[in-house]
Amino acid sequence: MTNTVRILALILLLPQLAIASANRHLAKCWDKMVRPIGKSYIQINFQESKHHLGHLSTPWETYHSADSGWVYCNGDKFMKVDSISQGGIVYFSKTQFSYWDSVLLYLGYGDKTFAKITSEMILDEPLDESRYTPVPLLSYFYRHTADVVETNTKDFAIYELVINSKIVDLYIGKNDDVLQKVTVFFHDDLYGDVTNTTYYSRFKEIDQVVYPSVIYASEMNDSARDTIKVASPAVGNKVKDLLDKPTDYNLVEKKKMVPEISVQKYSDNIHFITLKHTNGRSMVVEFSDYLLVAEAPLSPDNGELIIAEAKKIAPGKPIKYFIFCHHHPDYLGGLRAFVYEGANILCTADDIPYVKYLVDAPHTLQPDSLEIRPRHLQTEEVGEHKILSDGKFQMNIYHIGAKSEHTKDYLIYYFPTEKILFEGDLVAIPDNGPVRKAGKRQAGLYHAIKDLNLDVMTIEQSWPVANYGLKSEIPFSDMEASMKL
Repeated sequence: MTNTVRILALILLLPQLAIASANRHLAKCWDKMVRPIGKSYIQINFQESKHHLGHLSTPWETYHSADSGWVYCNGDKFMKVDSISQGGIVYFSKTQFSYWDSVLLYLGYGDKTFAKITSEMILDEPLDESRYTPVPLLSYFYRHTADVVETNTKDFAIYELVINSKIVDLYIGKNDDVLQKVTVFFHDDLYGDVTNTTYYSRFKEIDQVVYPSVIYASEMNDSARDTIKVASPAVGNKVKDLLDKPTDYNLVEKKKMVPEISVQKYSDNIHFITLKHTNGRSMVVEFSDYLLVAEAPLSPDNGELIIAEAKKIAPGKPIKYFIFCHHHPDYLGGLRAFVYEGANILCTADDIPYVKYLVDAPHTLQPDSLEIRPRHLQTEEVGEHKILSDGKFQMNIYHIGAKSEHTKDYLIYYFPTEKILFEGDLVAIPDNGPVRKAGKRQAGLYHAIKDLNLDVMTIEQSWPVANYGLKSEIPFSDMEASMKL
């Protein structure tokens, strides 16, 4: 080999050598936590203690559940089986993901058919699996080494990739070359910029494979944290597939949410804006010199759509107030658009800190109007009863709270002129067929109306407007009939 050829070969190798050098901690980590598994599988039993953020009675409230199962994985495949018990019957859930051909199979608890899988779900799968084992995500980064961006701190070599619009960082300890932490930074319509963090701890070794025996999974900026305990590890030969790929396996397209809006004039002072794509509706109340908007589902974008329709209803009148019946996303998701519009936010005293959190939350990944041009939050407290009136038309706001059997902050709106009551999601009267016995929420609202001595002819409901076979406009006589059953 001539010197010229040697020099050319070295020049061609330099980029690869540079990548290998720059990613040496990632390579060493893969050597410790993935490579020794080879074509065999690491098998682990997990015990999972979950704390879920849900549609509960107060903001940030969580409910607890426990789960257990088995994981089998290597650098090529991940399989998980777990179970739940209901009414003495055990239901299994099974997940199987093959990295090389990007085939994801999922069979939910008690299901007989596979879930429909999108390309976004394929991309997210290694992130979802990382709460049980670091193997899938480490393998993903190792396969995409050329795209990895490395930064360094005193204690960590940090490797970053963008996966499905999420910024994912691996924190590998410089002293031990073991993956200590994973952060996933992404956009949430309600909470804005959100970080989920997985912490790996109490490392042990089996057959030269280093694995974490305790994993903490923190979600939504550490508003909920789960604990996963790993036991009974083993490195064994190939495991039989949990699921067989169907012959007609295909990915489906993720449904795009296309806004579908309609406006109904109920009276001279009351209009309803239905956002079919959210399965909800808002109310615009017109006073002599201003407007009030009640409910804005799911996102600031929907809030802006509602504002645009409100301005068509009453051109030139400012939106003075925005109010939400309770703190769930279907009712205050569009809050930020109204803060930007300059509206006063009407809510209970207990909800003010939550409102402030949502307004102050950064939205840098998908900037909305309030992120681009911040405005000062204006709130106005609703006590047990608040009246809005222009001398001719009146709106009564009542805080029924826990009587709703749903949330502690629940508000209802009563209009004595029309004898209607507008509320969020407490009534379930079928569109067709006989009235059913009132559930807890429905009974709670009925008793609240009676306790307040309100003369109600019709109940107008915000959610749902479709798909559930329920009335959105409910004669009060139906409520009374449901209470007699």
